[in-house]
Amino acid sequence: MTISNGTKKEILKRYKKEGGAETLALEYGISRDTIHRWMREKNKKKKKRKVPESFTKHYKLDEEDKRKIVTLKKNNPKITYKEIQAQLKKEVTSGPIFFQLKKAGLTKKRNFKYPTLANFQRYQNQDIHILLKEYERLKKDKKNPNYHEIIYSFLLIFRNRGLFKKAATVAHKILKRKTEFIEKLKKQVPAIEGDIYYHLGDSLSLSTKGEKIEAAYLKAYENLEEASDGEETLEFVKGLCKGLFSTEDNTQGIKNLLLETLRETENKEFKLKINTSLGIFYFKNRNYDIAKKYFKDAFELNFSRDDTLASICFNLALCYKNLEEYENAIKYLNLVEEHTKENIFQKADSILLKGVLYNKMSKPYFQIESLYLRSRKLFKEIENNRYYLTANWHLAKLYLSKKKFKKLKKVRKIIKSYFDTPELSETARKYFEEVKIPDDLTEN
Repeated sequence: MTISNGTKKEILKRYKKEGGAETLALEYGISRDTIHRWMREKNKKKKKRKVPESFTKHYKLDEEDKRKIVTLKKNNPKITYKEIQAQLKKEVTSGPIFFQLKKAGLTKKRNFKYPTLANFQRYQNQDIHILLKEYERLKKDKKNPNYHEIIYSFLLIFRNRGLFKKAATVAHKILKRKTEFIEKLKKQVPAIEGDIYYHLGDSLSLSTKGEKIEAAYLKAYENLEEASDGEETLEFVKGLCKGLFSTEDNTQGIKNLLLETLRETENKEFKLKINTSLGIFYFKNRNYDIAKKYFKDAFELNFSRDDTLASICFNLALCYKNLEEYENAIKYLNLVEEHTKENIFQKADSILLKGVLYNKMSKPYFQIESLYLRSRKLFKEIENNRYYLTANWHLAKLYLSKKKFKKLKKVRKIIKSYFDTPELSETARKYFEEVKIPDDLTEN
């Protein structure tokens, strides 16, 4: 039975007023469910938003009003829009006032307070593009009374966020005016010179290769040994345990120093750092079982849920990878992704390694590809060209093995684009040669 719109409206009107769907259903020869369905449909319809009267009016300001608005704001920067409206001859909304103030450059700009050594941790989750933009703005603001402290804080933020290339650039900038920075910040950072060199070495080791890394760590060790009481030196010895020393005597000396301190100290935080350092030492010397033991001790000591715990988990995953215990490695890589909060590089590196392990474990193609693509996207976001290139290489190898030649061509173009990049050209050419498209094969 067809019901006209007029009858439908009448039924709904009566139902709303009288109720009794069953009675109306019998009267009009329809079911109760139909009436209830009509009511639901009616209630779902969006009610038109009532537009305030002030929005429909268009106010035109004359030149005198425009000048008055600007003058009032210049004379009293804290004046409100309501106060300006009260002093104008005609009724006007906030929109035209804002437009005139914006035109005159008198509107409030978004307030970004620069980081300091006391609060730089708060900036760890700030949008990367905003941080980079504000850092560029700071470079022009050299008269800022806290300029030196802010620059140093940006170094720490970039290092912690995984922006290693940028962190290294900032460290070099500081070292050019080393004396000035040391004088300004020595009270806040007693071992500042060693601190700068340590962060420089760490940033370089994760963004490039070369002798500059070892030189930076050596400088850090020398300065920290002179400036601190021993414990502070050991806090940074973890960098030296990365096997950057060429002679066995140096590495053995550092190992003994750490073991002795581990036996004597009761400080849990310090024990955590020493266990991590020893783990790195043995890992670098390919003693993965011993390295795993020290990393596990560090893992047990760390009850926080932050990037430090994630870093320990990543080292454990590397140990298990080299011991070919891939399931255990995956377990710790999942923890890395779960607990990494700010360090995008750490997250990207763990995702890339997970993809490599999935490939070794012959997991489904789409899972491996997804991991490689995710890591590549993150490396691009933090502008880490070295690891971005590596992620593309892994993708290219995957596409070659699965005969996905259309996708392979696109990735090879990205790898080829690094031929003219001095620090990456040799690696890019090597990668490019390894993923050639066979002439006698076609894509499935």
